[in-house]
Amino acid sequence: MTAFVHAGAAAALPGLDPATVMPTYLAWVPPEASDSVQQQIRRQLANTPYGSFEAFPMGISLEDVGFRQIEWALLGIAGVILLLGAMGLVNISLVTVRYRMREIGIRRSYGATGLRIFVGVLMESVVATVIAGAVGVTAAVALVRAPFVLDFFRDQGLVDLPPFPVFAVLVGLGAATTVGALAGIIPALIATRVKVIDAIRA
Repeated sequence: MTAFVHAGAAAALPGLDPATVMPTYLAWVPPEASDSVQQQIRRQLANTPYGSFEAFPMGISLEDVGFRQIEWALLGIAGVILLLGAMGLVNISLVTVRYRMREIGIRRSYGATGLRIFVGVLMESVVATVIAGAVGVTAAVALVRAPFVLDFFRDQGLVDLPPFPVFAVLVGLGAATTVGALAGIIPALIATRVKVIDAIRA
């Protein structure tokens, strides 16, 4: 039987001699770097003041421990949330366009083209979602780098805390921009088809 415990708690186990405990440390590395990391660790631990230690690969991939399944599940949940948010944003944009019919008609009467109306309505939705995405990403970074979160990870034995991935920031801002653009297309198309006379009379 194999038990994994914190190194500082090994001495407190009943019936266990601390002198005979063999410490084991696990390191997660990319598969392509496994051989080079293994050789470096073997060279460094071949002769230490506490004896010789061995390094060997365990061959555990992200698929074996279910990380990939969790990742796909989280992506699916995020997609559903974005879809629901886009639907709500479409409804809000449609109501906004409906209450601005008179304004749109006046702008058209002064020479505003359909493209100008389309871009104006679309950009309102995009700017709103980009600002919301920036606020969300900033809150996520602040939460991950919060002192109580960092202390929790250190208590779990994570020595080298990874930085917040830039890719996640770009994905978050890109998703917010995409949702804003998709949610603003339908209201923008409706705004371009408004007749000037009907809009002014509204």
